[in-house]
This record gives sequence, structure tokens and C-alpha cells, in this order.
Amino acid sequence: MLGSTAVELEVARRDGVVAALVARGHGWGHGVGMCQWGAVGRARAGQDARKILETYFPGARVARWY
Repeated sequence: MLGSTAVELEVARRDGVVAALVARGHGWGHGVGMCQWGAVGRARAGQDARKILETYFPGARVARWY
């Protein structure tokens, strides 16, 4: 995302040294539900699908309907 038009970087310097870096991202998401990048990160960290879904949709049930 860095280097994209969907992110703004703000650098604050103190005595010529970077004191803070703020990255503001924006895009086309709807702002609710499951973050796909977050889900990918959780999967790569070893979480299974059920745990990932529980994180984003607390109280939801996973069930087989067939």
C-alpha cells in the first residue's frame, strides 16, 4: 500500500530527526465485516478458519447445512 495513492504519509521531525511517522490509508472498503488482509495475516500466523471467523463475527455459528 505504501507508494499508493491510497495512503498519505506525514513525517514529524525534531532537530532533524524523525520523531513520528503517521500513515493514513483509505480505499473502497465498506468498513464492516472481515478485513481480508487481517484474515490472511491470522491464517499465516496459524489460526484456522473457524477462529478467524469467530474474531470478525462474534456469536456467529459455523454449521454444515447438507
